[in-house]
Amino acid sequence: MRALAIFSALALLAAACGGGGGERTATPAPAAASAFAGPSPAVTGTAGASAGGNDRQADEDKSQKAAEEIFHGVFDPSCKATPISAEVSCLDPRNTLDTLLAGLSVWGVSDAQGTAGYIGVLGRTQDGEWKLWFSAQQMYQLIALPGQVRVCADGQGLNLRKSPSQTAERIASIADNDVVTADRFVLTEPGTPTAPGHGWYHLATAPDGWAYSKYLADAKLADCDARNSLER
Repeated sequence: MRALAIFSALALLAAACGGGGGERTATPAPAAASAFAGPSPAVTGTAGASAGGNDRQADEDKSQKAAEEIFHGVFDPSCKATPISAEVSCLDPRNTLDTLLAGLSVWGVSDAQGTAGYIGVLGRTQDGEWKLWFSAQQMYQLIALPGQVRVCADGQGLNLRKSPSQTAERIASIADNDVVTADRFVLTEPGTPTAPGHGWYHLATAPDGWAYSKYLADAKLADCDARNSLER
């Protein structure tokens, strides 16, 4: 079954995509410590939530269609009770409307029997398409926007850039282990079922700018241990 095959592959998710190493700086920072704590994505929104505006509704519909194609599933509350097919996943929206508008579409994905599942996250690309960012049972990434992120740059600082690109003007550096607010996300490197992609968070700093997602972890986690484990 395609859905279960994807799920099995995701259990092996512990290695990072390449690239982005140049986004760290030489700024020294304190070492991280403590244990991994599992994520708790928001469950307060639904795909197709009423927020007004044809463009907004079209974007929500587009994200749902992308999720159904990528996860080979259906968004239907009765899916688990009356599965369409053993090969079709059941999709459960896990994002708030704010998160969706900020560039992330978060889904709970389970098999038709409801016995296996994971979180699948789509990101909006710069051309407005929704593509896979990552799928996992354990994660370090912030998936509820706006929210706070911790800089986890392997003991170095992290570049803040004027736009979401490694060639964009560098406007500042953020020290390792600093906690800042992220309010938007752009996916620039889509992932695969077995390896996460990467993108850029817009940070509400002074000055504000964009930072590479590979070196930012959800600040609800106690430290950088989860990020370090999953990115190695």
